[in-house]
Amino acid sequence: MLVGVTLEYLCRFLSTPHVTDRPIVDKTGVAGMFDVPLPGLSEFMVRRYPDAAAKAEAEATGVSPFPPTLETLRPVVQKLGLNLDPAKAPADIFVIDHVERPSGN
Repeated sequence: MLVGVTLEYLCRFLSTPHVTDRPIVDKTGVAGMFDVPLPGLSEFMVRRYPDAAAKAEAEATGVSPFPPTLETLRPVVQKLGLNLDPAKAPADIFVIDHVERPSGN
């Protein structure tokens, strides 16, 4: 359960790579703080990482055996009375194209 969070925070939480493969944006216009039960999220995560070895391998390689998708997350969010609608939108992306070691003092 997330306690005392905004819907914007909930969206950021659900946008993490361990939960889904896309950013989730709050377009509800609902303000305020909420206690958000997340029924089904632990089962969702267990399906993604069936055992500790699979989770360790996924964290080491950065590749999940069961990639998260909006479709697999949809039932969890619908239990909250919310809906996920896929959409395309412009996004800011930062690209690091060059790195230099700091010079010695």
